[in-house]
Amino acid sequence: MCGIAGVLRRDGRPIPRHWQTLLDEAIAPRGPDTGGRFHDRIETGDETIEVLLLHRRLSVIDHAGGAQPMTVAGEEGDATVALAFNGCIYDNATLRADLKGGGMRFRSDHSDTETLLGAYLRWGSDLGRHVDGMYAAAIWDRRSAELVLLRDLFGQKPLYVLDLHPAGDGLVFCSCAAPLRVIAAELGLAAAPSVAALQRYLQLGYVHGDDATLLSPVQQLPPLTACWRPPPEVLHGDPLDAVEEALEASVAAHLEADVPLGCFLSGGVDSSLVAVYAQRALGNLHTFCVRMDDPQYDESIHAASVASHLGTAHETLDVDPHPAADLLSLVAALGQPFADSSILPMYWISRAARRVVTVALSGDGGDELFLGYQRYQAAPWLANLHPLLALLPQSLLSAPPRSTRHRIGRMGRAARNWHAMGEASIAALHTRDEIEGMTAAPANDLHGPRRSLRGAIHRLQRFDQDAYLPDDLLRKVDTASMAVALEVRAPFLTPRVSSVAAGLTPAQLQRGGRKGLLRAVARRHLPASIVDRPKMGFTLPLGRWFRGDQGGLAQLLGDTLSDRDAFSGLAIDRRVPLAMLDEHRSGRRHREHQLFALLTLALWWKDQSSIVAA
Repeated sequence: MCGIAGVLRRDGRPIPRHWQTLLDEAIAPRGPDTGGRFHDRIETGDETIEVLLLHRRLSVIDHAGGAQPMTVAGEEGDATVALAFNGCIYDNATLRADLKGGGMRFRSDHSDTETLLGAYLRWGSDLGRHVDGMYAAAIWDRRSAELVLLRDLFGQKPLYVLDLHPAGDGLVFCSCAAPLRVIAAELGLAAAPSVAALQRYLQLGYVHGDDATLLSPVQQLPPLTACWRPPPEVLHGDPLDAVEEALEASVAAHLEADVPLGCFLSGGVDSSLVAVYAQRALGNLHTFCVRMDDPQYDESIHAASVASHLGTAHETLDVDPHPAADLLSLVAALGQPFADSSILPMYWISRAARRVVTVALSGDGGDELFLGYQRYQAAPWLANLHPLLALLPQSLLSAPPRSTRHRIGRMGRAARNWHAMGEASIAALHTRDEIEGMTAAPANDLHGPRRSLRGAIHRLQRFDQDAYLPDDLLRKVDTASMAVALEVRAPFLTPRVSSVAAGLTPAQLQRGGRKGLLRAVARRHLPASIVDRPKMGFTLPLGRWFRGDQGGLAQLLGDTLSDRDAFSGLAIDRRVPLAMLDEHRSGRRHREHQLFALLTLALWWKDQSSIVAA
């Protein structure tokens, strides 16, 4: 796992030295082991092209042979192709053997960087259809004078891009958004978010699609699924066997490392299955869980039960959380607002685990592929009965968040927003009325699944895979883990596993209840007390923390939203957030997740405003 950055200029202008320093410092925490630099300048007719690739390495595979940027020399000795790559190639051994069989020669012993470079030499920019891995890569091909930027299938690794037009001809890219915002401001390209982009953030709680980082013209390169995804696998035998075979093979492929490796273990089905197969392959798996101070949010007892059953070397990590200070640093690292408060415990467990391991496996992706969320069961009801469900009283939302009354209230709220958002209304953070009231503008361009797809469940699942998974969950994991230089791998998110899941109908996936098929696989290895317990999720007692003052979080919230300049320059009526804060503090409504979204928006905007002012 690493950080990459670089610049391409086609206008004859030199790359400023301070850009190189800015980019290199931004990616340094992601790769604390070594750093590398590649520079090239060529003349093609009347065009002068200059390219710079920067790399910071977290050395995980082939310490001696994996230095980057990695190059291939041409006949005259000059580098014809140069690669800077962040991530891990899981089919490294088999892919390398295939390339060798085709006559390709390798200099390193087992570097997956050189394997990815070999894949480019064979398949060009279409390599994503042939490679199993998580990656963000920049490849300079001198032969065609092109810079190729690539992201993995599901978007596990980030890659942000700043188009220099009209201040120049070229682009700047980086694993982090923050330095691109600085360069954009320097060139006079930075612009305040549009009202529509703000509205979509308030709807989802994360930025997605063309909104990228909420700051034009900084964009995020789309994952491979934006243009291609593996075709569904046609299953002829028992679906349980097919899922188990695919997942076990994927976990085995995720174990290659020349550094200590462990597994996050929550005690839920997804992480427990990953631990099952990893322990079977290794025999001495190290597992980790974080202990929360609130029993309603603490899964450490369940995780310990799974670890005892499997015989792993298990650690329950007691963290020393500083929510306010940690949130400030994470928002700066994100370079954008973010409403998922579980980024805090993700950061805490990553920081604690990093003292023992360099690589950790996770169960991310299981819910999106195998229909693990309750909203998948709610989607058909809403699609068919939203006019009636819209009559449910709003007062139900005043019930405690995890209560049945509150869940029913959320169904009513989703139904009232069905025509504006479709299935996306089920997980919407703010209602359409709240968004329009906060921005004083019609919300006519909110996110929603494409209507052409089949069935409400399938539409919602595709939306989650295209939006929620890459732009919330995976962004959270990458930011929190790479802040402490920990590599996190997700065995569910591979072409084979996703193909098997896609080959099953919602009825097959949910046979026996939510995520029924995957639970049936888990029953082959785990006791029913583990498999059938209710899902808790990786969450915080945020409502209580905002009413008290856990680690200064309530103080930060109050001070930030009360600041007259909190949303200055944004299309946000600050009276609405203050009213929500009053409602939450008084206990009239549970507004914690909406307030967290507004808090990170205000913190991000304050940081952005200081950059522009400088």
